[in-house]
Amino acid sequence: MINNTSTQIVRQSQIKTVTEILRDRGIQPTFLELMTITEVFTDYITNGTTKEVMDRVRKADEWLKTK
Repeated sequence: MINNTSTQIVRQSQIKTVTEILRDRGIQPTFLELMTITEVFTDYITNGTTKEVMDRVRKADEWLKTK
């Protein structure tokens, strides 16, 4: 992913969203988990529903179910 101003804005927005979702579920992720889920959200926002993105979304959803 190209690191420009628009992707930085998307990342900032998504890390806030991810943090709120995890907090609301009572999940305290490791830094790596937080960054990984944020990248999945960012990928979805910037690339849409490609097969690869949806595979990553499903894996993130499964991870959330185990927490």
